Amino acid sequence: MEQWEETFNVVLHWVLTASAIVGNGLVIYLVIFRRRLNSTANWFVLSLAVADFFVGATFFPYQRACKSEPCYKRHIQWLCVDVFLCASVTNLCLMTVDRYIAIVKPLKYLTVMTRRRTLLAISATWCIPIVTALLPLSWTYSATSPANKAISWKVFTFATLFVYGITPFVFLPLAIVRILLIVRRCRLERSAVMAQLDFNYSGLRRNRQLDPEKEISSTRLIVSVVVMFLVCYVFGVSVRIASVFGHQQPPESVLVTSSILILTNSAANPVAYGLMKRDFKRELLKTLKINNSSSDLAFEEVL
Repeated sequence: MEQWEETFNVVLHWVLTASAIVGNGLVIYLVIFRRRLNSTANWFVLSLAVADFFVGATFFPYQRACKSEPCYKRHIQWLCVDVFLCASVTNLCLMTVDRYIAIVKPLKYLTVMTRRRTLLAISATWCIPIVTALLPLSWTYSATSPANKAISWKVFTFATLFVYGITPFVFLPLAIVRILLIVRRCRLERSAVMAQLDFNYSGLRRNRQLDPEKEISSTRLIVSVVVMFLVCYVFGVSVRIASVFGHQQPPESVLVTSSILILTNSAANPVAYGLMKRDFKRELLKTLKINNSSSDLAFEEVL
């Protein structure tokens, strides 16, 4: 029974790994080679897709390849795997900030998110994890005593837990709640205005409602991606907390569940783009040689 369960877990990991690589690779291809997708908002999607692509390409293959003790040196794991996990987190936070500005402050979006600021922000989401991953080298290969190295690792692990674990789990839900409240308030205000216009000009009444899909597509996308992240990374953050404050290794079942959920998050994000962003859906259908409806072809997503 245990052998069957282990085989099932390995197969599931490989399926999720392949899905993350193929799905995010397709997103990267569409954003780079489809002119219609070359927008500021989609640059953030591209950066997150690159991070998730490398999470899929390194996370489980590293676990399978490094069965021997030398491969489990923590600085090697940070350089090979954790840097992409952290980049995925920072890119998701940046994309949430971008959507927050676009939804909450739409009139200021173009002046705030300029091309230069966008490139600088995306660069920061990669530079910070890379610098973080390189930090352990400063004491791993130095003449520091083992006791000082242990203290350095303890401080480093706690700091990375706070920056890449606890902070996103506090910031992202607050941002999503704020976005949902603003969207709800705007919809109620617009409905009241439209009702008043219909009452005043009943003879010229017509359908003035905006396309509901256009109105909420950006909100649905960021909410779904953030919720998926929070659900999938809760075990990973719990494991990191246990490694910082606990004295025992978490059960194997918790570690397996954590790795499955992390891969699930990286594999699910491209599905969210394809289902909830109409511009991605349109270009994906074109790539797959499937005809779009005339309404989809005529639609250009602004957010």
